[in-house]
Amino acid sequence: MPFGDPIRGRIRLGLLYVGPRVAPLTDDPALLIYLGLEKWDNGYFIDSKGHVWTPAYSGWEAHISLTTGKVGNGVQFSYNNRRNTIATPYDVSLCPSIFSISLWFKITSVTAQTQPGRILYHNWYLSTNKYGIYLSISGGGTYLGQLFLALGDATPTMGTFYGATDLRDYQWHHVVVTYDSTTAEIFVDNISVGTLTKSIVYSPSAGISIGCDGGAANSLGGILDEFYLFSKVLSASERTRLYAV
Repeated sequence: MPFGDPIRGRIRLGLLYVGPRVAPLTDDPALLIYLGLEKWDNGYFIDSKGHVWTPAYSGWEAHISLTTGKVGNGVQFSYNNRRNTIATPYDVSLCPSIFSISLWFKITSVTAQTQPGRILYHNWYLSTNKYGIYLSISGGGTYLGQLFLALGDATPTMGTFYGATDLRDYQWHHVVVTYDSTTAEIFVDNISVGTLTKSIVYSPSAGISIGCDGGAANSLGGILDEFYLFSKVLSASERTRLYAV
């Protein structure tokens, strides 16, 4: 069974048979990606839509590993090494003007995250002009350990948002970002923590990566699991379903 498959086995408990588990919202017509991060398949992941996610750099074996996730397995990323990133190539269908992102993460190295910990790097382009979506744990200064979201519109000035809570607590946290083509709303553990109004322009040359942006000092010291991308704004009930796994 490919590990992008939304169905995961369950067991018999007394007289109650539990399973198989179907990951929530995987039958939603607006679903673009569900990446369960359940197991390797010859060195790569395949999500529910058939996109291939591969480690972006040689030597990744020492920096990416399967471990216990929020549901089943997740992926542990080492910190402070550019080799701990998994990416899928650019695909215009994965660049919607209206979207929702959902994922679970847990910081496992608090000291590592005195540097930025890149969670999601969607079509971002590190040049004079900024494109796409950028989600991370802030490193250093006033915002140390807080969730950081940046949106780029092909200009040098990016829109930025910082959460108010240090999330380097060794606990699982659920993050949802919704975007209605004008304003992003950020939810942590099913609670809205703020909004960011900024237009988004995608670069036609960058895909989606998780765990790191390719910079040696910008990697996540933690675990990621249950990544979704939708081409719609999730409702409150849908966010709750994703949170209640």
